[in-house]
Amino acid sequence: MVIARGAAARIERVFVRVSLRRFRYARTRYVLELVRMLLGESWQRLDELRGVPFTAGGSGPLAVGDFIASEVSRLADIRDQWLEAPDAEHHGRTPRSIIDRERARLPEAMSAHDAVIDADCPCCQMLAELPGPMFWHLDGSGMDDEFAFDLYHRTREEWEEERRRWEERNRRFDAEWAERRRLGAPDSAFGDESEESIWTSSFCAEDAAGAPLGVRLFGVGVRLAELIGDLRGGDNSSDSVSEARNLIAQLNRHFGNFRELLERSEPSLAETLIHPAIERFAESLAAVTLARPDLSAKCDSLASQLARLLVS
Repeated sequence: MVIARGAAARIERVFVRVSLRRFRYARTRYVLELVRMLLGESWQRLDELRGVPFTAGGSGPLAVGDFIASEVSRLADIRDQWLEAPDAEHHGRTPRSIIDRERARLPEAMSAHDAVIDADCPCCQMLAELPGPMFWHLDGSGMDDEFAFDLYHRTREEWEEERRRWEERNRRFDAEWAERRRLGAPDSAFGDESEESIWTSSFCAEDAAGAPLGVRLFGVGVRLAELIGDLRGGDNSSDSVSEARNLIAQLNRHFGNFRELLERSEPSLAETLIHPAIERFAESLAAVTLARPDLSAKCDSLASQLARLLVS
């Protein structure tokens, strides 16, 4: 009975921690950003009042008490303005509205179209075509990696123990990686080195014959997204940028037509038009190869992946 009560208590603690975890990030992140901003504002104000860069321990023309009396009121006004200012990165929402909804345990929803981050990204385009709303929340990526900002551990001892486990895990990984390189083993554990090493910022399972068609199409989109990123990173001259934009638009248009045929067309119509659609897509890849010979290997790999998708 004692064991059962102890197990139940542990389960309850885990449930509460997991269920509340995502509902604490927004408030914590915004408060952290607010404090950072107010500290910077106050420091800048000290510099302006002194007329010279502020140094710790120096003497200034304004008494400490007078400065605090005026500064508290000024910072309060700045705080209120900041909380009510629309944030372009968060769809025009104000920090106060996001914090209030989080306190009320209300999820943040938006349309699939509004969730698109990059209009040129084929993965974003595929996500925008999904039915129903999208949900988003802030994570801890902008927070300092210190115990004071941790949301998962009750004590510093627990936090430090996890840090030790991470350090040990990283040490083992680095040692195994170094040994693989010493033995000349492929960098990737997912397939042939010559194929996988072509792609540097994306991954999709090569052996996906049993996966649903949408998953396999998304794999093609993942590779195409990296190729588009490479096209953006080329020569910055006006002619090269214009050519890259045209190639990106062509790739997305033909990949979109290909998806439309496979996902929404009648089987008889898709069977009739699928090969011309593939040819158009292949012509777009050939145009990329002609303009950017350094991307020819990726274009060939993507064409092969597209052929395997139809065979599957």
